[in-house]
Amino acid sequence: MPILTASPDHEQGGILGFSITIIGAATMDISAQAAPHADLLQRDSHPGRITTSPGGVARNIAENLGRMGCAPTLITALGDDAFSAMITSHLAEAGVDYSASPRFTGECDRYLSWHDPSGDMTRALHQINLIDGLTPALITARANPIQKADLVVLDSNLAPATIDAIVAIAEAAATPPLLAAEAVSAFKCPRLRPHLKKIDLIKCNQLEASALINSGSSASPEDVIAGLHDHGIGQVILSLGANGFIVSTEGTLHHHPAETPAAITSVTGAGDALMAGFIAGIARGHDVINCGEIAARAAARTLACSGAVHPDISWSTLTGPRS
Repeated sequence: MPILTASPDHEQGGILGFSITIIGAATMDISAQAAPHADLLQRDSHPGRITTSPGGVARNIAENLGRMGCAPTLITALGDDAFSAMITSHLAEAGVDYSASPRFTGECDRYLSWHDPSGDMTRALHQINLIDGLTPALITARANPIQKADLVVLDSNLAPATIDAIVAIAEAAATPPLLAAEAVSAFKCPRLRPHLKKIDLIKCNQLEASALINSGSSASPEDVIAGLHDHGIGQVILSLGANGFIVSTEGTLHHHPAETPAAITSVTGAGDALMAGFIAGIARGHDVINCGEIAARAAARTLACSGAVHPDISWSTLTGPRS
């Protein structure tokens, strides 16, 4: 099974030859965070902060990669409401090509999350229906940015038949692209099961990994990673929450401690920034350990902002002198 690597010839990222296509959800994130020291009671109203910002796993990865200078392509489902206009505005500003994304009549998909005063998410709801309109037929009509890519990244918000179509189109390319997947949730990630042997890189947490390979809740991180490799995945990023994450390349493990800002504003989007940072490092020819360090910095930077993507994230802020 191939692993994600890039030669130093890709030093300038996607602009000079490492082409990345991301496929999956774009949402409007609505986040509610309780005020510090709020006494949270059931069935009562509480003071806090409510924010709206573009989100969605695939969209977040794409915007991060755009801001990191990788010039990615995003294929997602867009509505025709004001929130959809906000989503495309952010993508255009970040340098993301979303021209292959179909537009539908209606509201964009939405994600609502509740956070405690520390910024930790306590529960969430999603209204993700528009992405179901991204059918195999629509994907087939957009085969070019899949087959011409060096790397295709997909999230498991996509319908199973759409994931099937993406994998088939990628395999039929003259030079098949590498395939990366974001597990999204324990509920949705089993959609990836039929294609585990074809996935070169996956990012997941222990709960999602257990759902993918039926490893059981008591399995250690090392056992979970070994199970994913046994199913054919060459490279694994296993998130351990506050304990950081492990990058495993064909069984060689590197643990990266979590980097945390002085104050955590919100955890939303941190995992997507981590994935984007790792991919951006690969696109620029960095080794796996360095890519993990860049990924950790990207996640930490995102923890310090209220939106799903830090507006000032860039390759220079991730790799320049540390303050």
